Amino acid sequence: MANVIKEETIQYLQHDITATVLAPGETCAVRVKRPDGSRVTFTEYVDPVLPGTQNSGIPSDKDEYHSWLLMRASGRARGAIVLESVAELDKERFSYLPPEPVTVPESELELVILQALRIAKRLDPQHLGYVPLDAMGICTILNLEYDAFNYSNQRLIDRNHVEITGAGWDRLKPST
Repeated sequence: MANVIKEETIQYLQHDITATVLAPGETCAVRVKRPDGSRVTFTEYVDPVLPGTQNSGIPSDKDEYHSWLLMRASGRARGAIVLESVAELDKERFSYLPPEPVTVPESELELVILQALRIAKRLDPQHLGYVPLDAMGICTILNLEYDAFNYSNQRLIDRNHVEITGAGWDRLKPST
């Protein structure tokens, strides 16, 4: 049995997400308990050679690296929740590769944001849509550039399509 290095459990839109970094530290196991009681599990794997290498986007400090891996893995779960694709994660193993994000038209990015906000509101109506989106999680799942995604979000705010507090935009920093 593997040793637990670091673990976090959060509740997000009526889902319980537990992410656990396992020794020697390149794997993070994630368990998502859905509101209906069903469970989804998946793992994030990082080649042990990558942390700290140039252009990998991975911190070299062990504590920062483990926090980064937890954030990435739980972000994938949160992103899948608002994209209604949690079931697609089940029993998958995601291997980290240095990012090569795809370019997507701004209108498509805006549509992704608006749909994710609508889903978040539907999944957790008691918060009236004031639930934080995990931008990095969504970008991880869709292989999008964080800066372009963030720009599209800001454009929605500037045009009053989304309230800044209503968007609940995350405070996570990009991994690249």
